[in-house]
Amino acid sequence: MELESKHPVWPSHMLAPGHTRPVRALGENYTLYRGDSGQAYLVDGVCPHRLTVLHAGWVEGDSLRCMYHGWKFDHTGQCIEQPAEDAGFARDVRIRSYPVQEYAGLIYVYLGQGEPPPLPRFEEFDTPALEALASVRPPGVWACNWFQTIENDLDPVHTSFVHRDSEPHWRGVPQVSVTQARHGLVVTARRGDWERVTWYHFPCLLKLSVFPDPSGPLELPMLLYTLPVDDEQCMFLVSLAMAPALAQKVRNGDIVPPGQVPLTPQIISDLFSGDRRPQGITEEDYLIMVGQGVNADRSREKLGKSDAAIVLLRDLWRRAVGAQLAESGG
Repeated sequence: MELESKHPVWPSHMLAPGHTRPVRALGENYTLYRGDSGQAYLVDGVCPHRLTVLHAGWVEGDSLRCMYHGWKFDHTGQCIEQPAEDAGFARDVRIRSYPVQEYAGLIYVYLGQGEPPPLPRFEEFDTPALEALASVRPPGVWACNWFQTIENDLDPVHTSFVHRDSEPHWRGVPQVSVTQARHGLVVTARRGDWERVTWYHFPCLLKLSVFPDPSGPLELPMLLYTLPVDDEQCMFLVSLAMAPALAQKVRNGDIVPPGQVPLTPQIISDLFSGDRRPQGITEEDYLIMVGQGVNADRSREKLGKSDAAIVLLRDLWRRAVGAQLAESGG
């Protein structure tokens, strides 16, 4: 398993041509922008002149001009203009740029070394009859380490209790099985004749299905990425594959997909003060996951047989990190 991977950092439709966005990922700051050509780019977060934020600048063509003193950088990171400096100085100034690719309604970036690996692709998101609708799960940044959110999403038992009010169809403790696969893990939860499968793709992707109306036949394929913002924060990026007519209803606000109800600072405060019971999937998940603490002390846990997926996930990561350290001589 390779620790370095491509990460989605923002939904494609939320970055228009000529616009910028600050991005924090893996503990570093970056600038995401879309050129006038429509191509998205990722470069360093600050200008090397006086170290101010580049996202405050202007997009000019497919280049980015700093707001502070007008230094201009092309999409490769090369400085091409410095209005107040001697000609030729710009040749020696360059910021980092990173490969960018768009798929399933999301903007992916590669922050590793060498050539970027191929993106995982999925039949449901390559089908012309379906449309990918991407979003950021409220409230945006979650105040906890990203790994404990992955562990939550690989735990089918939690749905029986955490979501018993918002999703009563998950009531009843499932029979859980987990197997290792080339891409990571496959977790199966069976409740009677109803089986739900979650595919974990190392390091940060889960593929599963959501059921907007449990009483009906509609099942939507979902990609759920957890972006490690840093050691103490993370962000969920979601893409759902659906029929274009349904996607239009979502865009119009006629339908709100599960987990997309706004989560305000006041609601968060009330949840943790005990003044509010969680209402809906996101409030329930936020209270449980963030309620563990920013970085939970796992040495205090008492794991049981239902935690097989969590045990295998941690073992998978120990082996991957060990291999990486051995390769680097660490």
